[in-house]
Amino acid sequence: MFLKEFIPQRLLSNAISLKSIGLNELAWDKTSALEIIKCLDFVDIGILGGDLYRLEPGKIIPLSDNWYCDKKSNENNKEYSFRSKIKALNYIKSYPVDHDEKIIISLIFTDINSA
Repeated sequence: MFLKEFIPQRLLSNAISLKSIGLNELAWDKTSALEIIKCLDFVDIGILGGDLYRLEPGKIIPLSDNWYCDKKSNENNKEYSFRSKIKALNYIKSYPVDHDEKIIISLIFTDINSA
């Protein structure tokens, strides 16, 4: 998994597995998700999109909130990678979270060789 190469272990260890809801994905709180995207600043890995979930005692609730970012036909990998990270950062930063609400975010990355 390429994540280990670019994301600090402390952020990977904060990940929440989504296996309990049938997904082989990881999710992070808002602060960690933003930090992960920043860790990828100098790497041509794009963010295809992301999904949001609410944590409640003993369960993970999928929300209907998500975003995606398709590569434009006139974009090279570097341009797409940059634009997709900006879109992800803006979406996550602007997503409203109540102070007592625990929201987690899964990030879907491009393949390191095909961003």
